[in-house]
Amino acid sequence: MVLCTGHKSAIGNHDHMATFVEFSPETCQLITAGWDRNILFWDARSVKSVGCLNNLTSEAESMTLSDSSLVVAIDSSVIIYDLRTLRKLVHRKDVQIKCVQIKRLYS
Repeated sequence: MVLCTGHKSAIGNHDHMATFVEFSPETCQLITAGWDRNILFWDARSVKSVGCLNNLTSEAESMTLSDSSLVVAIDSSVIIYDLRTLRKLVHRKDVQIKCVQIKRLYS
């Protein structure tokens, strides 16, 4: 869906079910994760793929955004990616987390 007009448009797909969708206003990207163990990045303006994190060790169990960071729970790990470079910032193993969410406490 084009967010400003309400017009529906498919922008892409996963090889298996997509399980998480997030929108980043900072980068104007839709970010999707699926059972195919991929995280895909789509430019919401041009409706084109702009990146992929593929062949993850498992499917994402949870995913959330904070400014220009993407936080993903996979297996018993929390991984933080920089959305501007798609590089891994932090990787923490064995934290036994199934869900991640970031909330702003102030504006």
